[in-house]
Amino acid sequence: MRALLRLLLLILLGLFIGVFSHINGQGHQQLRTSEHPVFQQIDAAAERGQIDRETALLQKFRFAFNPEATDSQYLVNESAPVKCMVPVKSEYLNLKDQLSMSAVMEIESYSEMPHMSQTESYLSDSGNFIFYYETAGSNAVPLQDSNNSGIPDYVEHAAFAADSSYRYQVEQAGFVDFRKSDPYEIFFQNFNFYGTTNTSGSTTFIRIHNNFEGFPPNTHPEGDVTGALYATIAHEVKHAIQYETNRWQGDAGSFDWIEMDATMMEEVVFPDVNDYYNYIKTGLESDSPDMRSIFGSPASATPGAYWHITWMLYFYEEYGIEFWVDVWEQFIEERTKAIF
Repeated sequence: MRALLRLLLLILLGLFIGVFSHINGQGHQQLRTSEHPVFQQIDAAAERGQIDRETALLQKFRFAFNPEATDSQYLVNESAPVKCMVPVKSEYLNLKDQLSMSAVMEIESYSEMPHMSQTESYLSDSGNFIFYYETAGSNAVPLQDSNNSGIPDYVEHAAFAADSSYRYQVEQAGFVDFRKSDPYEIFFQNFNFYGTTNTSGSTTFIRIHNNFEGFPPNTHPEGDVTGALYATIAHEVKHAIQYETNRWQGDAGSFDWIEMDATMMEEVVFPDVNDYYNYIKTGLESDSPDMRSIFGSPASATPGAYWHITWMLYFYEEYGIEFWVDVWEQFIEERTKAIF
């Protein structure tokens, strides 16, 4: 059985990488880093030659971290949150040596470790994670403390999610351990997306939205905010694992692959959240053939990003998480090629 799975894995990788190589050869999809409508507008302008790739990258980072600085012509349905900034960060790392010094400095200012004025900290039960949070100001977390522990429930829930994600993804499943620092650092911040995993030298740190108010619904029994928090932490922990595995380089560093992979892990670690239902709905309603889910366009169901999450879940449910551990083991050797 093991030999059969490995053969299937190699066939799958060949098909998958072949698809990515074909997509990357097509000019209109090469710049795509998210299904978000604002990013689509920015990428479309770059594809038409109206702006260069540097300007497109700057506009994406501004929308996520400093929306007031975004060119108003791209602000279509700007109230919808961006899922994750890791694909944009990966695009930046791939283009960094082609960018102007001023662009690099601006993007790095958005990507650096947050400097908060009145930061408090909380160590997770496992000791593997430390959370930095504020209780006042724009970055403040919800203050409800139902057990009178002195720690906001939001922070304790995040710690539970991080410990659970690490326990399953690293200790049980066997993906590579991403923790270079002990404890690993996670910050809460008010921005225009769910969360992101940032690079810092040869390691990473995670940033999570500080309250998830007004974000899309999910099915978690404790409510949408807790569900979004759990799913986002599981998602970002997988991005940290990916970075430690291959630095988001090569075909396994493409937007479609890393986002579909991290979104799958949301469902695997926290199956009662079902945040991915939002992407299935998007795939049913989208006018773009590149964004139709398997359910929306079964005849052209090439795997890609959030809206094809069920494609990845099929292999998990049929063959177990070991199947995807084997997939990522194929990319571990790429770590030696990384440029820091």
